[in-house]
Amino acid sequence: MIRGPENIYNPFINFVKTDISNKQELEDIFKNEEFNSTKKILNNNEIIIFKKIIKKLQDNDIKVIIFSVPYSDIVLKKIPIEEQEYFKKQLTQIGNEFEINVEHLHDKYFDLLIWRDPIHVAINQNAIIYSEDLIQIILQEIKQ
Repeated sequence: MIRGPENIYNPFINFVKTDISNKQELEDIFKNEEFNSTKKILNNNEIIIFKKIIKKLQDNDIKVIIFSVPYSDIVLKKIPIEEQEYFKKQLTQIGNEFEINVEHLHDKYFDLLIWRDPIHVAINQNAIIYSEDLIQIILQEIKQ
């Protein structure tokens, strides 16, 4: 996950319908937020731990899919392109090492009006595209 400021909401989301915020509401929420460097966040210890988790899962015949969670354009505009590329490169290298498909979704939905807040897709019938895409990714992996 590309990291930024602390989550605005409790990280344990209740799966009850949430409203989709308009562009101005999203901008107001994040107007003063700054992001940490992914180079600092994806440090060697975190990568080592992530790889250990993947290896343990694979050793136990548990199929692994790696995907980045989506962010709105408001968030992505605050993350330098070099940082986004570094993040993608790290995930891709880990995927290649473990022969795991990596889905880069962090910038796939950035311009859609599906956001509860700048870092969470709304739980809303009009924002279901992300869930549907994840289902397709999982089904595709199951078929292989």
